[in-house]
Amino acid sequence: MQRINDSIAAPLVYSGSIYWNNNDYIYCQIELDSIQLYKKFDISDSNIEKLTENMYETVDDYRKSVYEILLNREESSYEDRTLVSIFDYLIDNSVFNSIPNSLIDEYIQGTVNVYKAYAEHNNMSYEEYIKNMRYTEEDIKNAAKRKIKENYILYEVFRQENLQISSDDFHDYVNGIYVSYGFDDPNKFVDEYGKQQIENNLKRIKATEYLLSQV
Repeated sequence: MQRINDSIAAPLVYSGSIYWNNNDYIYCQIELDSIQLYKKFDISDSNIEKLTENMYETVDDYRKSVYEILLNREESSYEDRTLVSIFDYLIDNSVFNSIPNSLIDEYIQGTVNVYKAYAEHNNMSYEEYIKNMRYTEEDIKNAAKRKIKENYILYEVFRQENLQISSDDFHDYVNGIYVSYGFDDPNKFVDEYGKQQIENNLKRIKATEYLLSQV
């Protein structure tokens, strides 16, 4: 977009309330001191490189890229929604032995540690972060129980369907993620996290892929 002039107007004020859960609300007031007027660029092969900082040579290339991004996003969203429905059904129709409190506490602590890292990144306290995210300690506990049940189901699917993890599966998985975990060598990554934990992750991935393939 290219600015063509400034149109200074008398301040425009909008006041209103944003409602949460039909009960709580936040009152807000927004004041605009000026309005900037812009004109649209014509998107053509002659200027697409400049507009996209040399990422694309033609408009067709750009459109194909946007299409792929949107398609991948929708596919990922569809898989997420599908998995939620699958787990809802399986959890409701499965019988679980009592879940050890120590395991629940372990999952809760893992979640809390993640939220504390997010809070620190945003210069907030943990308490401020979960309040802003509208989480409660009970929400975190219920999410931990849900995750444990999902993992039980995935391990059982892996066992009953006789799914396998080959050495190629293991090495491809490690080689695909070790850099994102901050390691410069895949063997160091395996030493840090342990072969068993990595295989457990792969079991869950394999079982998840199997469940999605059955839909």
